Amino acid sequence: NLYTDNWYTSPILSQYLLKKKTTLTGTVKKNRRRMPPLKNKLSVGGVQSSHTKNMMVLKWLDRREVFMLSTLYDNKLADSGKVDRKGVMIKKPNCVVNYNACMGSIDKTDMLLSSVECVRKTLKWYKKIFFHLIDLCILNAF
Repeated sequence: NLYTDNWYTSPILSQYLLKKKTTLTGTVKKNRRRMPPLKNKLSVGGVQSSHTKNMMVLKWLDRREVFMLSTLYDNKLADSGKVDRKGVMIKKPNCVVNYNACMGSIDKTDMLLSSVECVRKTLKWYKKIFFHLIDLCILNAF
């Protein structure tokens, strides 16, 4: 499964990757081309979804509207591991829980590498990639 942010996620990309046997999950901008309409007003924690072919588009209201596109997950709710003020377990869509878990580990890796990276602006692109891979290997060794 491939996880992307809203800069890269689109219905066109999801269908292309699905043909190549790769699933996609990510946040998506609501005004992307070929997005099914999701216009209903939601209360906090509410979910609305639309299914087209092998793709699911979901609108979820947390503090603000979150739009997700997935070719792997459905619109079922899962426990988020957090409790609200009343002691009730907070439920989130399954695709949101898994997206947050995967994207969080990427952000942590970027944070750890940013302080020790040996890449310089003057290097050629292929040398930057080489040194970045070396840095990732060193980070993964610990």
